[in-house]
Amino acid sequence: MYYDQLIEVQFAQLFEAYIAKRLNMPRDNVRRIKPELKKKHVTDFSAVAFSREFGINFSEIVQNTYLQLDLSGIKKDLRKAAILTELDGEKTVFTANPSAFATRILEHLGLLGCFSQIIGIENVGFISKRDVRSYQIVEKLTGLSAEEIYFCDDSIENLNAAKERRWTTILYCPTNTKVSGHILIRSFEELLDL
Repeated sequence: MYYDQLIEVQFAQLFEAYIAKRLNMPRDNVRRIKPELKKKHVTDFSAVAFSREFGINFSEIVQNTYLQLDLSGIKKDLRKAAILTELDGEKTVFTANPSAFATRILEHLGLLGCFSQIIGIENVGFISKRDVRSYQIVEKLTGLSAEEIYFCDDSIENLNAAKERRWTTILYCPTNTKVSGHILIRSFEELLDL
């Protein structure tokens, strides 16, 4: 199991325990209503759905779940830090996670200093990265025009939305050999060749 999958499992456990305690309901109920609340609130994120449904402050959920995750299995990545330092231009993280969590992960990896800005899901009004509107907001937040932005992601859906804004899109996929409409890189080092 990859570490991101372990993080997801760990997050689900922390989230269910926290929400059950916060709302005084059994954990099984939290688990049961999670899919219907995500559908009702048109979001992929449990934290957003429960925040909207029960009026819980989003940052309170982040503090008691995302920021409590055990990151001890994630090692510093000095190779990526060196590559990011070599890349020209300002670098911004645009993540579907809360910005506080992205900051914590990047700091743990030794990569935080490589980025000038972190844009989390709350900074784009909880709009999905599959929605072109989130990319319009990122342009405003960075002060960059669409033509100036290179966007690297591992999701075709996210890249397709960014492409609608005329961003230069880069698919990071070590196992893919063919892709249409996006620049393909199979290793992080290939960013240096662009």
